[in-house]
Amino acid sequence: MLFRSSGSWTNTGSPGWNSSVPNTSDQVVFGGTSGKTIDVSGFTKDLGGMTLSSNIVTNFSGTGPINFQNNKSINFNNNSVTFAPQITVGGLTATGPTLLTLSGSGTVTLNGNVLQGASASSSTLVVSGGLTLKTFTNFSSGATITNNGTTVLSGTTGSFRDFANQGTLSGAGTGVYFGSNFDHLALNSGSTVKTYIGGTTAGTYDSWMSTNPTSMDLGANLNINFGNITGAVNGTTWNIFNADNASNFGSVTATGKVNNVTVVFTQPGGPGSAWQSNDIGGGSFLVFKNNGDLVVVPEPSTIVFAGVGVAMAGWSAWKKRRLAKVLAKA
Repeated sequence: MLFRSSGSWTNTGSPGWNSSVPNTSDQVVFGGTSGKTIDVSGFTKDLGGMTLSSNIVTNFSGTGPINFQNNKSINFNNNSVTFAPQITVGGLTATGPTLLTLSGSGTVTLNGNVLQGASASSSTLVVSGGLTLKTFTNFSSGATITNNGTTVLSGTTGSFRDFANQGTLSGAGTGVYFGSNFDHLALNSGSTVKTYIGGTTAGTYDSWMSTNPTSMDLGANLNINFGNITGAVNGTTWNIFNADNASNFGSVTATGKVNNVTVVFTQPGGPGSAWQSNDIGGGSFLVFKNNGDLVVVPEPSTIVFAGVGVAMAGWSAWKKRRLAKVLAKA
């Protein structure tokens, strides 16, 4: 049962839904028994926000949509929640900027579409606090996601304009994220990006892609979790980012092992140069190329000196031919 008090509609028993909630700026507060599922099928009212009391572990089913008025929030507290219905903000006819904030310290999985106004010119979903946004399947093409909490992508995302990471962004180890459906990925300085490499072939590691490499700002602290992969040989390549500035990462650290060797990355050439690992066995190294590829190569210095050697050999041959011509004319 839901009752209204001080601008909120609060349920007093097991989590449930009451279609008599009016179109007002009131919010809905859920409490009561944990482990219940709230079916929102057929609910068409606007909400002024939503709060889940601590430890009720509630799931939301039905297709929705649930429409939130502009500049409202959903506070999930410490609950682990699966949110299946479609979420809209400001209504499908919204033409101006819209904002929805997800807050709390729990984990929420968005399985339904998130549409912040079909024609919204500037829409933002903010992940705030310690909340973990587990995944989302679609998003309006004019929208921005600002991650101040933790976002774990475990599936291919839908279309949106901008993803700004100011917290922690993680992959699940098997996905190709973002694809060509976004305009700008900003992995901002001070934020953290965690990527997982579980093998040497596509589909066994995280891949953050864009058809426009200049749309990636890679200033974050990158952590690569290798697990304990083997079989990495010269030429092995992981297409982790499609970028043109991977040398800009604030730091690159590694956990796990490659070919049973603990990996440590440095920038031997200083800031702005390629990130390079220690020897991972047999004189091979990992080099993070500026285009976002992580590649196994022979010792980088060997490659450099080999190039110098070829150049010197060519110069020496030219010098001998030139000297021979001079002597022939003498």
